[in-house]
Amino acid sequence: MKRREALLLLGLDAEEGVPGKSSVRAAYHRLARVHHPDRAGGSADRFRAVHEAYELLVAAPGEVEDAAAAAAAAAAAAAAAAAAAGSRWDDAEMPGAAHSDWTADDWELYVATWNDDTPKALRLLARGARPDGYQNDQWGGTCLMLAVQHGNVELVAALLRHGASPFRRDSRRKTASQWAKRRHKIEVARLLRRWILGHFRAGAPPTGSKL
Repeated sequence: MKRREALLLLGLDAEEGVPGKSSVRAAYHRLARVHHPDRAGGSADRFRAVHEAYELLVAAPGEVEDAAAAAAAAAAAAAAAAAAAGSRWDDAEMPGAAHSDWTADDWELYVATWNDDTPKALRLLARGARPDGYQNDQWGGTCLMLAVQHGNVELVAALLRHGASPFRRDSRRKTASQWAKRRHKIEVARLLRRWILGHFRAGAPPTGSKL
């Protein structure tokens, strides 16, 4: 999707220059309510398109292009590695982004975590939203990776309790622990390490996982 297409999809004037993020968010929330799959007349395909347009428009300059290139490179590398090593990558650890079985609550949880909205995220978890149900299709990120980048210890702990896997990787093969290290989120990194060590003591980690 091109930037102009994203603007038109959200009903923003492509000729008036770059809209502010507040305008993009307002247009996005309006259309997301209309096309939400859980609403009468809603459309999962239209909903995904609106979400894709929103993510493209709020991304930093060059971020979307870089992520797309990284995703393509990662996919090519994974395919080559699988062919050479007999599918040595565990499918559960590869970014799957907009899986066909994600629910509205799974996606709302991703958005709440993106916005660092802990109360809303906790409510969604309590009613059954799956932390790994939606994995972003631009950079392959999960709710856990977002919470880690915010340094939100409470939310990271809650996501882990509700089944978030610290072994999943984004399009550049980074885990939540690696994001914690990159963003210098020391307390979150310690929490993840304690959880992973506990997982190792309880049983073997998923194939190919690394600390």
